Amino acid sequence: MTGPRPILYNGLAQEQGIWETRTDPTVDVGTRGMLSDGRVFHYARNNSATNITIGKVLTAEVASTDMDDMVTTAAGIGATAITVTSAGSTTWLANELAEGFWCMNSGTTGNGIAYKIKSNLATDATSAYVVNLYDPLMIALTGTVRSHVVKNIWMDPVAAPTSAWGVAAGVNPVAVPAGDSNAVYYWAQTWGACSVLAGEGTGVGVGLMNDNAEGRTVTAGAAVVVVAQQYSLGVDGDHVMAYLRVAP
Repeated sequence: MTGPRPILYNGLAQEQGIWETRTDPTVDVGTRGMLSDGRVFHYARNNSATNITIGKVLTAEVASTDMDDMVTTAAGIGATAITVTSAGSTTWLANELAEGFWCMNSGTTGNGIAYKIKSNLATDATSAYVVNLYDPLMIALTGTVRSHVVKNIWMDPVAAPTSAWGVAAGVNPVAVPAGDSNAVYYWAQTWGACSVLAGEGTGVGVGLMNDNAEGRTVTAGAAVVVVAQQYSLGVDGDHVMAYLRVAP
């Protein structure tokens, strides 16, 4: 059973339902879809050797420092192919950066504008590589240019780890198989009524955050990111209903 099919920005229902996984993507990673009851989803990919059991809090991959402050070749207004050199040993599969973002962080001109990445070739750990942008440069890149790249939040998110977890990416409403042989695509829920796995007994109305147990939720403390508000009673290890508040 595929389950309800999210409606896209053009008003058409997407063919892949929220309880379905596929190895052939039907839309771009990061595409937003919604249901008539207010639930919102973003299209996600898993290419790791780990499956993701249902109802886990997801987090974007933590960005490597190799992606920061990279040597970048100067480029003129209108360019869409940007050449960068990894600051370390990180490698990329073909189009692993697609739907992510490139941003110049220092130089004489061109700083501060984020451009969406259309594609990239596979890279090794040391060579310069090209990221292709959807939109042409508005301002020329001049001076001693440094830039960084980030993957799309929904490109290979993981069940939130016990520490150092990154940007919240939602909850998976379906069990997601490992994708190391063939990448697996699914809808990650990011807003609205949602079943999540509890990491402690919790009560109605409390704010929820990631637990120290992978991908579970517990009552949120001070100065933390609240990913949901609970609206059913919770028992440790059970799934509970919450109102998810990640990406509307």
